[in-house]
Amino acid sequence: MASTSFQYHELSNTQFNLHRPQLESPPLANTSTTASSEVSSQIDTVLLGDSMMERFKTTGKHTQVGQLRYPQVFNAGVGGDRIENVLYRIDLGLLRLLKHKNPKLVVLQVGTNNLRPGKALQFQHLNGYCLLLHALLRTLSTETQILVTGLFRRTDIDEQCITHSNMALKELVTKINEEEMRREAQPSSRVHWMDPPGDIGLEHLDDHVHLNINGYQIWNAVLQQKIQELLSAYNPK
Repeated sequence: MASTSFQYHELSNTQFNLHRPQLESPPLANTSTTASSEVSSQIDTVLLGDSMMERFKTTGKHTQVGQLRYPQVFNAGVGGDRIENVLYRIDLGLLRLLKHKNPKLVVLQVGTNNLRPGKALQFQHLNGYCLLLHALLRTLSTETQILVTGLFRRTDIDEQCITHSNMALKELVTKINEEEMRREAQPSSRVHWMDPPGDIGLEHLDDHVHLNINGYQIWNAVLQQKIQELLSAYNPK
């Protein structure tokens, strides 16, 4: 990755203080046999991104997704993360640790912190997102699925900017899949897109950007269904 595409910020230390020790700790399940150890160490779902993911441990903790525990889910959300910050974290070692855990699914929610009033995601942001997807696709198992989730409405950003950003991300997913299917000659896509629920409005925000409890309940209803759909289709060779 180009060095200008990823960037440290103060909360990046969360990876070392919380994420890395959890990934490096031995599984809690029975490890009496090699087979059981291998199965128990595999992560079902990784939640990767910003505070929208991280808050499944706080505001959204009573949802189905929030109630899942490691190794069913590994929450790698960090508050304040922009696209370049996630790139920094995976380059620093997070992706290497995740590869060892062979996740079945990675769910992405990142990009809202790159938005500015009157400005949708710019070329450099989309290029960074492209780098992120390529890194996941190239490093993780060819059976690992990736779910890109759309950005939510905000009180401080024009809705048109949110719409344009989501359209650009959706187009990026289509482009990546076309490239990968040509490159790997795969009959199906590994990267999936999910729009933000249309019934989540500004009344479902705690502040200018973060979902409140009701917002997380609505998001959970569609996100959990999509996660289960993709996990059910997981079929390692």
